[in-house]
Amino acid sequence: KVIDAPIRQAFGFSLFDLISSFYDHITSNSFSMERFFQSMGQSVSVPTGHLLFREKKTGEPKGMLLVPYIHPGPIGNLGASNVTRLLEDNLSGEVGCLLVAHGSCTHDLNPTSASETAKLVHAARELLADSSPASSTCTKFRRVTFGAAHVSGIMVDDSLLAINTFSPLPTEDVELGVGLAAMEAGKRWGARQVIFIDAHNSFNEQAKPVHAGDSLSYDIISGVGKLARELSGSPTYPLKVGFGEKRREDESLGPLGIRVCAMEIGGQKVALVSVDGNNLEAGLRERLMERLSPLVDDCEIMTSDNHSVNLVRGGFNPVAIRSEGIIEDVEEATRIALSGLSEATARIDLRMISDISVFGPGRIGEMVTTINSTSSMSKGFTIVALTAAIALCILIFVVIGSGVA
Repeated sequence: KVIDAPIRQAFGFSLFDLISSFYDHITSNSFSMERFFQSMGQSVSVPTGHLLFREKKTGEPKGMLLVPYIHPGPIGNLGASNVTRLLEDNLSGEVGCLLVAHGSCTHDLNPTSASETAKLVHAARELLADSSPASSTCTKFRRVTFGAAHVSGIMVDDSLLAINTFSPLPTEDVELGVGLAAMEAGKRWGARQVIFIDAHNSFNEQAKPVHAGDSLSYDIISGVGKLARELSGSPTYPLKVGFGEKRREDESLGPLGIRVCAMEIGGQKVALVSVDGNNLEAGLRERLMERLSPLVDDCEIMTSDNHSVNLVRGGFNPVAIRSEGIIEDVEEATRIALSGLSEATARIDLRMISDISVFGPGRIGEMVTTINSTSSMSKGFTIVALTAAIALCILIFVVIGSGVA
């Protein structure tokens, strides 16, 4: 009771019940742990971004790049950890080839239950049902650098798709506030709306999240503004699009495997590669881009930050350079995408999702701090309790022994 009291007081549930539910999830995929998350959840509104491609002749959906601004966590199949599978199961028959990228979000925006991801599906279906015209042209893919930020993207009908990476510098998640500020910077420099993607593609165990006020956060904001300024008013060209995918058996990859959106824009060939995993080992992005350089003029490698792969290696499981065949599979998926190029229309869409239940700002840190302090206290308490219990046993033995004698 003494050990459990701080957790009960702060969050209203037992630490031992939480540990038991986590064990049940690992052994039998139980979702009982989500009831603890729901008890501490907070309701928020977040954006979700889409880049939807349709066949120009028929209007049928050809593929979609979906950018959720909820975090794919915390782990296993809990919350939105396996959001890529949940989206694929619900949308693949409607949107064509689905690529999922990582928006600006940290573990504060972990949904409290897997059912919350249904709101992402609903938003995508609203877009599919919207008959607003799409564009058959876009700007060429451009890349700019500001400080440590390397921002690339295109503009479609005055709306900007901006992808940021700090590679080869290792970093972790970019918080939502930084992404929203970058979107506003893009609007100030001429974009009607902006989708911001954290490529999440360079990791080692010293990687740190990017929070508002960090020097890297200003690099992102200025980099997105710079890209919007350079693309605003730029010439647009007819667009061709193709998709390719490669599934593979790999403990660091989720169910979507490797997916590629290839674009041909006025003769420029570009590949956007989405790897369904939790980050890439630092250096792998550059090796993949080098391998694709004979095939395309430019490319970017992104991950979904899938956390269903994190039940191994102590919670760290990035796609590794040593993963056998990973570079060859990315090349094959890119070749498939290029072989399927055809005239297409594109539409960039950003819409809000209201009342989604997430962990909330600081709650993960608060829980970890409370557990750490409880653990520190329990060490001393356990020694005292065990010493007292042993002393009591000796006393009872002496008393009973004396009585028998």
